[in-house]
Amino acid sequence: LTAPWARGFASQVTFVKKIYSDGSTCQKCDFVWKQIEKDGLKERIDRIVVADERDMSSEGVVLAKKHKVQKAPFFVVTGDAAAPAEEKVFEVYFKLKKEVFAKETGENEKNEEIIRGMMRQVF
Repeated sequence: LTAPWARGFASQVTFVKKIYSDGSTCQKCDFVWKQIEKDGLKERIDRIVVADERDMSSEGVVLAKKHKVQKAPFFVVTGDAAAPAEEKVFEVYFKLKKEVFAKETGENEKNEEIIRGMMRQVF
């Protein structure tokens, strides 16, 4: 049995990245996007939305609040035509890659994504 958000049934995958209050981009977001490109999955991302700390009404900030997400990047996967309101949030790229795109992720990629997330919290 396939999860309803599996890519065969998903109607849309949204990538939410962050822009900080000083206008700089989120390094982890940039890293994850490069990994998406490297994995050849760029075409599977339907929308890119920005959570701009300078604009609390930006679509990405609204999505983060709606789904109670504290960190970027994250992904919102919307269900198929039969369940368009069904949404699943992925806060970790390698989980999205495995569950939605049915691709495995190497340990090095997982570790680097985790380390980059921890570094951003420290600095």
